[in-house]
Amino acid sequence: MNYCISKFTKILLRIAPLTFMVVLLFSACTSDKQTEALLERAQSVMEDHPDSAYHILDSIAPYMAEKAKNLKMSHLMLSTQAQNKLYLPLPSDTLFQEVVDYYDSHGTHNQQIMAHYLLGCIYRDRDEAPMALQCYSDAVERADTLSSACDYNTLYKIYGQMADIFETQVMPDEELEALNQYCKYAKKAGNIYEYIHGIGFMSAVYDLKGDTDMILSTERMAHDLYEKYGFEQDAITAYSRTMFIHMNRGDYKEARRLMLACEALPGLFDDQGNICAGREHYYFAKGLYYFGVGQLDSAEYEFKRLIPYGYTFDAYRGLVKVYEKQKNIPAALACMEKLEASFDTLVSNIHAQATRQALAMYDYNRHQRIAAQETKKSEERQHIIYTLILCFILIAAIIFQLYTKAKAKKQIEIRQLRQRLANLSDRLTRTKEDLDLMESDLTMLKKQKEEELTTLQQQLHDLRDNYGQYLDNYEGLVQSQPVVNLMKKLETKTRKIQPLTEKEWHEIIDVFRNNMPQLYAFLSDNHLLGKIEFRTAILTRLGIRSDDMALLLNISKQSVSNARANANNKLFSDNSARSLSHNLSQI
Repeated sequence: MNYCISKFTKILLRIAPLTFMVVLLFSACTSDKQTEALLERAQSVMEDHPDSAYHILDSIAPYMAEKAKNLKMSHLMLSTQAQNKLYLPLPSDTLFQEVVDYYDSHGTHNQQIMAHYLLGCIYRDRDEAPMALQCYSDAVERADTLSSACDYNTLYKIYGQMADIFETQVMPDEELEALNQYCKYAKKAGNIYEYIHGIGFMSAVYDLKGDTDMILSTERMAHDLYEKYGFEQDAITAYSRTMFIHMNRGDYKEARRLMLACEALPGLFDDQGNICAGREHYYFAKGLYYFGVGQLDSAEYEFKRLIPYGYTFDAYRGLVKVYEKQKNIPAALACMEKLEASFDTLVSNIHAQATRQALAMYDYNRHQRIAAQETKKSEERQHIIYTLILCFILIAAIIFQLYTKAKAKKQIEIRQLRQRLANLSDRLTRTKEDLDLMESDLTMLKKQKEEELTTLQQQLHDLRDNYGQYLDNYEGLVQSQPVVNLMKKLETKTRKIQPLTEKEWHEIIDVFRNNMPQLYAFLSDNHLLGKIEFRTAILTRLGIRSDDMALLLNISKQSVSNARANANNKLFSDNSARSLSHNLSQI
């Protein structure tokens, strides 16, 4: 379009020279390329660092109004994507509908998927479930699942959102279908953890349907997959509903086994026996277990632990059972009153949710009426467009006549350009002859530099032969037999890595001292590193992961992090555990 404007400006209007227009176009192009580079940078960090992406997009937002439409639409969609990931308020559906319409006409399949998905998220945040579902359905319809470039990562998240809506709407069959698709595309996206997580979600749906056999089967499958892929903590917690089923069947021995396995997991409970945040409902399962085996005092204690975390209905329900068993009638009646109040609150919440759903359906019908009105307006706009097209044809005919006249003049300019071309060709021939003379001189210079390079390489080789023993040799370190044995030990697929013996440590430290004398001396002299800190520093320089360090040192992952931070502080006055590897590599 800019080219056409400049061309017609020269031919018809003759307002400014062609060179001036070229400079303007070049400046605009450069500005647009810089903006496009920033948008690409924001998109590249969106998945792992949405906060960084948001800061990039926010920094260029004041300048987007004057940019081309494709850049404005890309900026708005990426900004909405970052806001959605950061749980920030999203733009209005009216504003974002322009993005959807643009990418439906000009975007790729993946861009269309993302646009409709984000519009669904906007309606989701407004509690307009029917409109959100419609947008999610429109998004998956635009997916080219047979293409290797298909955005499976977004696709499985869309089905996850659909499953959440079906859960809220109490539609278990539709929720199961959405979860199946969630698992399918999470696996295709390479996200094994979310694939297994989706299988675990299905147990809640089967719980709603009352299908205990499918609950047991699903949670067993999730448990086995978690163990297979090394998610040990999630493997045990996958049996959350299985515990209740065993207790309902009177199999308290199996329920106890699962509880002990769960409580043995590192990091799930603190030293006082309190479970980590978000999992407090576990106290209800534990209370039911103690009630079932007749330990009523313990059951009462566990049920009371639920109250501060908002699980009042289950807490008082359990306490009523305990006090009835103890024949403590006053306490049972008092808890019964609190249970009724909790039940009233629960019913009120359900009623409020039903009201929101009804309002969402009303808004959906309102949007349907608006869509019908927009269709009528669209037809009117089409008539206007046809009229404009006819006018454009007439204008084009006039322009064509003017262009024909200008073409004759252009022929004269072309003949003049041919003469200039002949002159330039003659100058080019002479320049080539000069270049041939210069190349002969360059050949001699190249030969001299090659001889100088050979001499310097020999000097460097002699220097390393004479003084190599005083320099660090990282390649020799990693190729030494003790380090090779260590790396093979870490390559095991079972992940059952045994801690290093003292003999193995002495061998590794010996080859480290022999191959890395400068670094060994730096670690040993005047820094007061503890034994664990010293060994952690050696493993860090060898590039060992924190998870593997914990196994080799027979300590917790948190202890590894603390040891790295302490070593970094003592060696480099740096309190961060993460920068230790970089700091050691600079020695």
